[in-house]
Amino acid sequence: MFNGTMFIGNLKKILESLRKTTRIKNLKIRKIRRKNMKTSNQLPDNDRKRSKHELISKAKKEVEAGYKAASFVPNVTERRQMQSETLSSLFETYFHILKHTMYSTTTKFVFI
Repeated sequence: MFNGTMFIGNLKKILESLRKTTRIKNLKIRKIRRKNMKTSNQLPDNDRKRSKHELISKAKKEVEAGYKAASFVPNVTERRQMQSETLSSLFETYFHILKHTMYSTTTKFVFI
């Protein structure tokens, strides 16, 4: 005669042993993967320091570039000096043109 409780009990034992073996296999696989990741990702101390230093220097360069772009606007004294030079050049050109037009109109009257 067929005993159902005994069969179910045996199935439970079999399933538990399968779970244990799969857990052990998974743990072994995880350990192996961790070891492989550590060895592949692990750099010698000098290389690690060098790469860290390179990252820091790149970040500093980016910050400096941003700061230069933001501070490209000339300050007040530079702007005033530039405006005064431009204004003096403008007046110089204006009076130069005015002087030569006056000189050319007076010479026309003299030679006629």
